Amino acid sequence: EFVAPWVHSLPPGPRRTPVLLKFRQRRSQRFVFRLPPGFAPRRLPEPTELASRFGRYRLAWGGDPGRPDTVVLERTLVLEEPRVAAAEYAALREFFDAIIAAEARPVLVRGAARVDGAGG
Repeated sequence: EFVAPWVHSLPPGPRRTPVLLKFRQRRSQRFVFRLPPGFAPRRLPEPTELASRFGRYRLAWGGDPGRPDTVVLERTLVLEEPRVAAAEYAALREFFDAIIAAEARPVLVRGAARVDGAGG
């Protein structure tokens, strides 16, 4: 994991009481990762944008054209309601699971071939 998850997996099954998320929230983060010398991103995950009645989530990976050894991650989470009714629990769980899946997608990097021809 590059960064700590913002949401956690919710247990399956029905719920009898509301889910309390403490407060409404809006979080944004931007991370810049510098890869070791000779390495560059090979494939970055496609951007993710999710919206539900509970909030919105956006995740985007990118690079820096001037620095091929750099990977940039930007993500935003907005949770609109701190209290989710028990009847809406399954939909909240689906929303959180989609966020978790987006954050679990791999970033593939490649290393440059070594000068002695051994590969890397």
